[in-house]
Amino acid sequence: MADAEGQKAQQKGDGPLFARVVRVYDGVAGVSLQTGMDAGLTGFDRAADSFLFADDHLVSPLAEAAPAEIMLIESLAHHADGAAPKILVSGNVFGLTAIAFALAFPQATVHVLPCLRGAAAELSNDMTKGLAEKYGLTIQLMDGLTEHYDIVWLAADVLGKNFDQTIEAVSKHISETGLMLVRAAIRNHAAGTLAQIAHRYGFEHKLLRRTSSGMGALWPSKAGPIWQDALKPYDDTRWHQVLGMIHDQRMTTHET
Repeated sequence: MADAEGQKAQQKGDGPLFARVVRVYDGVAGVSLQTGMDAGLTGFDRAADSFLFADDHLVSPLAEAAPAEIMLIESLAHHADGAAPKILVSGNVFGLTAIAFALAFPQATVHVLPCLRGAAAELSNDMTKGLAEKYGLTIQLMDGLTEHYDIVWLAADVLGKNFDQTIEAVSKHISETGLMLVRAAIRNHAAGTLAQIAHRYGFEHKLLRRTSSGMGALWPSKAGPIWQDALKPYDDTRWHQVLGMIHDQRMTTHET
């Protein structure tokens, strides 16, 4: 009975989105979600990412969204104001990002395009489907792209060497009022790719430097201000100024 009540609470949206996502994985026996470490303290640029362990073994060296990036998904849902957008997640590892979207947008269908192969893909798909069924989430696994989407999430870390071509191919499936988010764009040196695609197709674009992986965003000019408002907390346009102030402060402290 308690488990059933917990599942209903997940669907209703009780608590912050990140806490709800963590509770999903806490409900799986033998599974441990490790996320949110400080990259500056560890010297590991992916420390903030979400990794999954099963029976003390790392499920995959590939990771999913960091806590700050799950908060970004929550921000999108807040600004969507109850709408049910068509959502695509490309780069599924163990379902975390897809589950976050499904919890944030309970009226929407989250389409998932797996990028893994072999046994890793089978494990990824089984875990994603199993958790979706357990919590009553509308997540659909796909083999290809046939329509346009209002929110597209691409994980550059998972796409492999051809992520430039994949980003451009998927960008053609953004709806006229849609948004594409490319996770780890800065980390994978894809900022130039985003700028080129934006120029080629008449999109707007920006880098979200306050996200843990250095995400990028693309959207058609017709999309309007809704997505821009949702992205504002993650778009630090004055980060050079902040770094300069910190440097000056350190120099002053050192001199005294």
